[in-house]
Amino acid sequence: FQINVFGRWNVHPRLNVVQCAPCNKFYNSGRWIKDEEGYYEHCRWCGEGGDLLGCDECVESFCKKCIKRNFGRAETQMIEAAKWKCFCCDPKPLRKLLDTARRVMDARRQREEFLLQEDERQKQKKLARDEKFRNEKKISTKSISVKIFEFRFLTSF
Repeated sequence: FQINVFGRWNVHPRLNVVQCAPCNKFYNSGRWIKDEEGYYEHCRWCGEGGDLLGCDECVESFCKKCIKRNFGRAETQMIEAAKWKCFCCDPKPLRKLLDTARRVMDARRQREEFLLQEDERQKQKKLARDEKFRNEKKISTKSISVKIFEFRFLTSF
């Protein structure tokens, strides 16, 4: 399982694991349709159709691609060979992925806080530079005025 740290990702609305932005958009964009047996025709993980495995306890379905991507080929083969409780009915297999989602969200929050603090530091530095420039300009203007006054005073005699 890999996460592009520069990519956009979300927390899955049902499973609470990390979900990439395209899957999240697709997942939240359509109607969930059931087949004639009552199973959803879309993967509960990514929202797409495809080669689906239906839960033996409920009407949820998961595509082989999502199972393989998140758990490996062996898990996919085990699910195909036996009665299966999906990840909604039995979330225990998701524990590692849930921990990853928590860590990713913590890192995301920390990064956003850091960026806000860095932005504020940059604004403060700019304000300090601008203030220093204004003060130097005032001093420069005063010294020029004093020199002009001294020159006029000295040349008036």
